[in-house]
Amino acid sequence: MSRSLFRSVLALDASMLQRVADGRRLAPVLMTSLAILAIGCGAYGLAMGLWRSPLQAASGAIKLPLMFLATAALTAALDVVLSGLLRARIAPVQALTASVLAMAILGSILGSLAPIAAFVSVQMTPPQGAASVPTSHWLLTGHVLVLGAAGIVAVARLRGLLDALIPDATVSRRVLWSWMLTHGIVGAQLSWVLRPFVGNPTLPVRVFRERAWEGSFFEAVYDMTVALMGLGGPVSVTLVLLGVVVVVMAHLDPPVEHFEVRPDVLALRRKGARADFLIPLSAIRALSVEMGRVRVDWQQPGDLERSSVELPRTDRSDAQALLEQLAWAARSAGGYRAPGVGPAS
Repeated sequence: MSRSLFRSVLALDASMLQRVADGRRLAPVLMTSLAILAIGCGAYGLAMGLWRSPLQAASGAIKLPLMFLATAALTAALDVVLSGLLRARIAPVQALTASVLAMAILGSILGSLAPIAAFVSVQMTPPQGAASVPTSHWLLTGHVLVLGAAGIVAVARLRGLLDALIPDATVSRRVLWSWMLTHGIVGAQLSWVLRPFVGNPTLPVRVFRERAWEGSFFEAVYDMTVALMGLGGPVSVTLVLLGVVVVVMAHLDPPVEHFEVRPDVLALRRKGARADFLIPLSAIRALSVEMGRVRVDWQQPGDLERSSVELPRTDRSDAQALLEQLAWAARSAGGYRAPGVGPAS
């Protein structure tokens, strides 16, 4: 595992984006990502189990990486299908690589938090049977929130990669949100089956529990948070995770900060993007001015629905002038058909 490849995987820099987009030399990328996943998640799993016993720590160090690896494997086919349904043309190997890259980023986040988790585990009162059940519930709630937030951030980091694979920013965001949802649900239920957390202090430590397939993660979290905080517990946990989603959402759909009308295309540059997104003028189907912004609706051949983007302007008159310029250019390219619109003076 070379140092440059290690940095490239975690940063998802331009060379990594191009490498995945071209589908070349992906085996080293997958191996490096899996190594980061194993080390980072293993360290955090070890830290979680330190509160309970060395056996629980060793079990968590093995189970947590396996849980996220299984999540990537189980959702790989669904990622490809969802991408196709959402009009994104992604090869199966690209979808699998993207999923494993997200797991590598997750592993790096959890690995960096492992020393803190270990410190908390060591500082807590050691387990003493039934009297330690509330403590185990608080620890479990904290770990669930950390894992959930880290998972959201890790999948969200794929935004640049999906933008490189999917030209349409609207479709790219839909794919990203669908992946975030499926990875979250599958990963949550796998955590219930494998249970790599702190364990129940009233029961002996076991690597695998009997009847592990019974019940669900969401039912267990609901019951646990109600026991800790009353009926407001599930609401509080949900609000925390929704807060993380809102923060992530604000960075997933950045506004257009620059655009240029070229002879055959409308070139857009979103804030933080590494490349322009090109809309063929012939694909523009509707133009309108809304709240000082020009809304552009376009539809590529073969697409079942339209996509849209808003272009910022300084005032309504400036927006109207831009609309007329776009309308004239699009009509000249064989796209927009609004009658009686000529070039802006």
